Amino acid sequence: MLAVVPFAGCKQHINTGKEISIRVDSFGEAGKQAIEKDLSGQDGVMAVKAHLRKKIVTITYDTTKINKDKLVAEIEKVGFRTEFTKAETVIKKP
Repeated sequence: MLAVVPFAGCKQHINTGKEISIRVDSFGEAGKQAIEKDLSGQDGVMAVKAHLRKKIVTITYDTTKINKDKLVAEIEKVGFRTEFTKAETVIKKP
């Protein structure tokens, strides 16, 4: 029998899970809640944590169901620019 044991610091999760940290321009408590609520409702998102002071959103997701581009689009849909947002993208606050 073969056991898979990730080593310390490994960001790849068992099977198809992956963790990504995305820098977001600026958000307060209401933005934090909106980002976490929206992303948590997406199929394939396992965990979301928006860090107010760091302005980073850390997401654990299933790579077979959702990808980085869709995660970024969801953050933009809530009204925030990310480090991956294209310059020509118009962000509308809901």
